[in-house]
Amino acid sequence: MLSAMRSGKYRYFFYGLLGLLALGLIGIGSGGVGSGSVRSIGKVGDQSIPVSTYVQTMQSTLQGAAAQIGRPLSPAEIQNFGIERNVLNAVISSAALDNEAKRLGLSVGDDAVAEAIRSTPAYQGITGTFDKEAYDFALERARVTAADNENSIREIATRGLLERAVGTGYGGSDGHASIFVKFANETRDIDWAAINVDDLPGDIPAPTDADLQKFYKDNPDQFTSPETKEITYALLTPDMVIEDIEIDDALLRQDYDAQASRFSEPERRIVDRIVFGDMAQATDARNRLDAETVTYEDLIAERGLTEEDVDLGEVEQSGLSTEAAKLLFAQQEPGIYGPVQSDLGPAVYRINAVLDAVNTSFEEARDELFGEAVAEEANLVIAELVETLDDKLAAGDTLEILAEDTELTLETISFNVDSENDIASYAEFRAAASAAKIGDFEKVEDLSDGGIFVLRVDAIKPAALMPFDVVKEKVTAGWTEAQKLVALSERATEIVKGLTEGKSFADLGVEGENNPGASRNLNTNGLPNDAKLMAFDIDVGTAVQKQVDDTIYVIKLNGVTEADINSEDNKILMESLKAQLTTQTAADVVTLFSDAVRAEAGVTLNQAAINSLNSQITSY
Repeated sequence: MLSAMRSGKYRYFFYGLLGLLALGLIGIGSGGVGSGSVRSIGKVGDQSIPVSTYVQTMQSTLQGAAAQIGRPLSPAEIQNFGIERNVLNAVISSAALDNEAKRLGLSVGDDAVAEAIRSTPAYQGITGTFDKEAYDFALERARVTAADNENSIREIATRGLLERAVGTGYGGSDGHASIFVKFANETRDIDWAAINVDDLPGDIPAPTDADLQKFYKDNPDQFTSPETKEITYALLTPDMVIEDIEIDDALLRQDYDAQASRFSEPERRIVDRIVFGDMAQATDARNRLDAETVTYEDLIAERGLTEEDVDLGEVEQSGLSTEAAKLLFAQQEPGIYGPVQSDLGPAVYRINAVLDAVNTSFEEARDELFGEAVAEEANLVIAELVETLDDKLAAGDTLEILAEDTELTLETISFNVDSENDIASYAEFRAAASAAKIGDFEKVEDLSDGGIFVLRVDAIKPAALMPFDVVKEKVTAGWTEAQKLVALSERATEIVKGLTEGKSFADLGVEGENNPGASRNLNTNGLPNDAKLMAFDIDVGTAVQKQVDDTIYVIKLNGVTEADINSEDNKILMESLKAQLTTQTAADVVTLFSDAVRAEAGVTLNQAAINSLNSQITSY
C-alpha cells in the first residue's frame, strides 16, 4: 500500500489525506481535551510527542472500535482491550521514526507540501481547486497557524518516506504462498454419517432410583438454583406517560416544514465509478466492456480496487460532476455509462438502481411525526422528574413513597442470572441488579428507551442444591441424555472399527453420505465443520468420530486431492497471497525498525499528563 501511494493513481488522495490529518492533529490540542500548559506527553530522542497527536489517535481508535461494536466502549472495556497501551505505543513509534528522519536529515520538499495543501478538500473552493480564503478559514477554525500546519504535513510525509524506504523490497515467495494455497485448497473424499438414537440396537433402559441418586450427586451444578435477589423497584417508562401527552397539529406542521429534506427526496441513482488516468484509457475500457471481453468486475480488479472502493452508494445530481450528472440522470435503466469526466478524472459509471423522487405529504407523515413528538415529550417529562427523585431519595424517601408521590409504579422481581423477562430484559437493569447489595444507597438509573428505575435489594437467597424430590424429573432427563450419549459413543466406536477394517456404512447398518471433494473452506451440507475438519488430520482408509452437541458424527477418509497450484484460480490466489505476504513483511520490518530506533534514541514520558488525558477522553 505504501508503494501504491507513490503512484499517480493515489498521489492526490494521499496528499489530501496528509493535509487533513495534519490539520486534525494540530487542531485538537488547541481546546477541550488536551488544552492547557502541557503540550507534550513525552519525547523520543529529541522528537516530542504532542498532546494533540495522542488525543487524535486515541479518539480515532475509540471511534473505530465503537463503529465495529455499534456503541461506545466503557472505560472498563477500554482498559481491558488495552487500547490506551496500544495508542501510546503507536504514537511513540511514530515519534521514533520522526526522530530518526531528522537524525538522517531526511525531509520532503516544499513542492510536496504545497501539493498536499492544494489537494486537501477542506482547502478547496466550489471549483474544486485550492482557495486561499478556504485555507485561511480552515486554519482559523482549527486555531492553527499556516507554519504549524505545513510543518505537520512535512513531518507526516517524511515519516511515510522513511517507512517506504525501510519497508520496500520484501516480496512474498512462490514457495511461501504455495504452502498456503495447498493447505487451503486441498480436498478430501469422505464418507460420513450422523449417529443418532435410531442407530442404537435398543432403547435406553429406564433408570433405577440408585442411578438417579448417583447422577444427582455427581452433577450438583445442574441442580443448583442460582443466587437470587429479591428486589423491589420503582419504574417509569415513556410508554407509561405517553397516553397523557397531547401534541398540537400546528407543532407537527412546524416539525414537517423544518425537515423538508427528509420528506422530499430528489431523484437519486445508486452507482459505481471506476476512474482512469486519461480519457483514452477510459474509452478503451468502455470498448472492452461493449465487446464483452471484460466485465465491470474485471476492470475493478485491474485497477487494483475493491467493490467498496468504487461504490458511491446513493447519489443526487449535486453529488456528481456536471457532465456525469447530465449523463446519469438522463438514464432510467441500470447499466454501464460513460466514459465521462468526473470530479477525479475520466470515469466509467455503472448504475445499479434508479430511485425516483420521493415527496411525502404532511398527512402521510403525520402519524410518524406524532409518534416522534410524543416520544420526545415523554422523555422530557421523565428527564425533568429525575432531579425531583434525586432530592426525595437524598431526603430518605423510600421507593414506596416515590410510587405514591410520583408517576413511578412499584414492582418486585426475584432476580438471578437467568432472569430475562419484563424489566430484566433491559441490560441496564440487569447490570444494576447484579451489582446491587442489601443496604446500598438507592439512586435513579436510566434505561435504553428513555425510562428510569430505582431498585432496592430486600433479600439475597444464596445458590443452593435443590432437593432431589423437587428436581427428580430434571435428574431423570439429564441421566437419560447422558446415557444416550454413552450408547451413541459406543455404537460410533463399533462403526469406526468396522469402517477401518474395510466395511461400508451399509454393511454396518448405517445410512451414510458420500462427499467427494470436501474442502476446508466450503461447508458440507449436514456435516458440522468441526467434524469435517477431522478428515484433514487422518490417513486414507481410517475413520474417526466427533461429538457435536447431542449427535455423534463418524467420518471415513477415502482419498486426498492436492491443490493444483498451476490452475488459473490458484495462480490468481498465489499472486494475491504473495502481495499480502509482501505487505505484511514490509509492515513487520517497519515495526522492527521503529522499535530499534526508539530503543536507541530513548523514550521519556510524562505519565501524569497521559493519565490525565486518558481520564478526560474516556469520560466523554
